Amino acid sequence: MMGAKHAALLLALATYATPLSLKAVHREFKVKDASVISKLTYDAARERQPVLIFLSGADVPHEKYAWLAEGLAARGIATCLSSTVASFGPTTCLLSLPYDLARLASEDAYRAAAPSADGLRCLLDDLAALECDALDLSHVTLGGHSTGGRAALDVVAFGCGDAFPEIRAAVAYGASFVNGPSSPLAPGTCFDFDASRGAGVPLL
Repeated sequence: MMGAKHAALLLALATYATPLSLKAVHREFKVKDASVISKLTYDAARERQPVLIFLSGADVPHEKYAWLAEGLAARGIATCLSSTVASFGPTTCLLSLPYDLARLASEDAYRAAAPSADGLRCLLDDLAALECDALDLSHVTLGGHSTGGRAALDVVAFGCGDAFPEIRAAVAYGASFVNGPSSPLAPGTCFDFDASRGAGVPLL
């Protein structure tokens, strides 16, 4: 008779050995004058998977997060990465989506619309254009690392998420804001968070 430990081990091995049908879709589209590249990774054997849009940090190519996309896709979370080169001050930063740098000029402008909002809308629309049954685009989590993490939080924290009903949650890792010390949004700037504007969207 098989013991409980042996049964648990066999179950774990069987789960690990279950074949996956991971698929990657590369896309390119325009946001104003910027060309956006996206990579969607998902398990083609599953239907209606929740979707994570993950925004990279400044100067971090989206390919650097491929391990994360593949790991999440293997667990049933379709993951979309994206990058584009956008001018950012005197040098060039590699950002997940085109930033509208004019929105960094003041706190009011920044609160009115997240710098990445236009690119995010185009990215969501491009995912919808795939008409892929494997994706559940009514349940999207917006996440990111470093500057991308800060952008993800700001989309929901400042009420910009009202324009994105698909986004049900936001998550950030090592969130930080990149901007020059002479800007009204210099490093260390703290904003009040109006919870009523971000109500209903869990933040991690």
